[in-house]
Amino acid sequence: MIKASADVATVTDEVLWAGELEPLRSVTVTVWDEADNQRNETRRLDFSDRATRADLEGRYGPRPV
Repeated sequence: MIKASADVATVTDEVLWAGELEPLRSVTVTVWDEADNQRNETRRLDFSDRATRADLEGRYGPRPV
């Protein structure tokens, strides 16, 4: 759950990328605004996709695991 001013897409990426679950091939997460349930995003990331990994590593650094 996020605050009203948070960017849903960025929070979703950060949660998926920074999670310490391992091993993972893919993960799905839903992030929503605590004040507005209509403002939400569900995203699935496939960690075996090299382009996805490169994009997220460029933005957030290497995964912690």
